[in-house]
Amino acid sequence: MKHLFSSWGKVKKKLASSRHVLLAFDYDGTLTPIVKTPELARLSSPIKNLLKVLSENRQFTLAIISGRPLAEIKKIVGLKKIIYAGNHGLEVEGPKIKFVNPRALKSKVLMRNLFNLLSEKLSSISGALVENKVLTLSIHFRLIKSKKAVGKLRKIFYSIIKPWQIKKKIKVTFGKKVYEIRPPLRWDKGKSLKFLLEKKFQLELQPLVISLGDDRTDEDMFKAVKNKGISIFVGNPRGSSARYYLRNVGEVKNFLERLNNHG
Repeated sequence: MKHLFSSWGKVKKKLASSRHVLLAFDYDGTLTPIVKTPELARLSSPIKNLLKVLSENRQFTLAIISGRPLAEIKKIVGLKKIIYAGNHGLEVEGPKIKFVNPRALKSKVLMRNLFNLLSEKLSSISGALVENKVLTLSIHFRLIKSKKAVGKLRKIFYSIIKPWQIKKKIKVTFGKKVYEIRPPLRWDKGKSLKFLLEKKFQLELQPLVISLGDDRTDEDMFKAVKNKGISIFVGNPRGSSARYYLRNVGEVKNFLERLNNHG
């Protein structure tokens, strides 16, 4: 895997030869640094302004594909000409597109019940955070200080969700110090990206796809792009299937500046 800027000449040629570019971003850890709790992750003014300028450029379509709920990611980014995909793409909204996975809606009651149960059982563990995202749940343990407490959380977590896993009523995925509970669907950020390509672009006018992310769930986007686009991991790239990497959010800002200038 190469650092993106070491191959910028090659990337520039691809940009110059592409009629249209779809930019697909993760949010946390990609457009904003990873912080202690989700509500602290706010988009900086310089990055927001760069995204706004790109969204007004006819060569680009911008999509933010996040694990956050749709309403939340729309609110914290606050730009109108961007496609937002929340809950890892289970719900999508943007210019001339609106979608909620109908099978995911059937899991809302179960998600609410699991949220209530997990919140109660994990309340004794300082630093544990159970996030209700309506269609999915996130159990954060970044703030838990001891390995023993993390082990306790893991034990309680699996004792609660195991029966539902066995019944195939849920699936569990993992991120950076977070467990994700999702509906038992074959749907992820990669499939969400393919969905956008099918709904927004004609087959013969497929854009160059550039995807950026920093976590395990973003690997699905990278795999969806494969050799047809440009996949960029943000952070330490060890173990990622992305073709390129950027070291941090600061370099993502530099990348957005280069896109605006094509230079």
